[in-house]
Amino acid sequence: MLTTSRAAWAGLAVAAVALALSAGRRVRRVALPLTIAASVAAGCAVPDLRVRLERAFSADTNADRAAIWRACRAVIADHPLTGVGYKALPVVGRRYYETYSADTPVRSWCHDTPLSAWAEGGPLLAGAVLAWVALLVRAFLRARRAGDALARAASAGALAALAALSVNALVHDVLWAMEPLYANGFLLAAAAVLAHPRSGGASRERPVLRAVS
Repeated sequence: MLTTSRAAWAGLAVAAVALALSAGRRVRRVALPLTIAASVAAGCAVPDLRVRLERAFSADTNADRAAIWRACRAVIADHPLTGVGYKALPVVGRRYYETYSADTPVRSWCHDTPLSAWAEGGPLLAGAVLAWVALLVRAFLRARRAGDALARAASAGALAALAALSVNALVHDVLWAMEPLYANGFLLAAAAVLAHPRSGGASRERPVLRAVS
C-alpha cells in the first residue's frame, strides 16, 4: 500500500468501477459487486487509511483545506471574469491566504482544479478545463464503440483514468502539479494511439483525434 491519500484511493475505486462497467453484461454482473466489495475491503484493511476515511467529513480534519477554499473564493469574488493570471495565484493570493488561512502552510493553488482554473483564468479557463475532459470522454467513448478489441481496451482504460483524474481534481490541483500532469498526459496519449483505428476497421476517421481537434 503506497499511500493513505483518501483522494488517491477514491480515484482508484472509481476507476475500478468504471472498468467493471465497461465490461460485457455478463462480466459486469460479477465484476461490479466484486469491485465495490474489494474497494471497501481495501479501505478497511489499511489502518491509517481507515482512520482517515472515518474522519473524512470531520470539520477539524478538513479545516486547512476549507480555509484554502475560502481564500480562493475570495480571489474569485475580486477577479470574477479574468482571474489573476495563469501561475500567478501563489503570488497574488498571499494576502488572501493571510486573511483566510493564516495557519495553513500550503499557499499555492486551491486544492481544487476547477477552482484554481477559475481563480487564475476566470470562467474561460475553468470552462476550457471542463471542456477538455468532456471532449476526451466523448472521443474515447466513440473510439470504444467503433474500434477493434485493442481500441476498446485502450478506451476503457483511458475512461477509467479520466474518472480517477476527475475525482482527484476535486481536492487536488492535478493540472498544476507536474507529476500527475505528465503521468496522465502520457497515459492518455498512449491510449489515443492504441485507440486509433487500423485499416479495415469500422471507422476510418480517427475518432479520438477528430473529437478533440
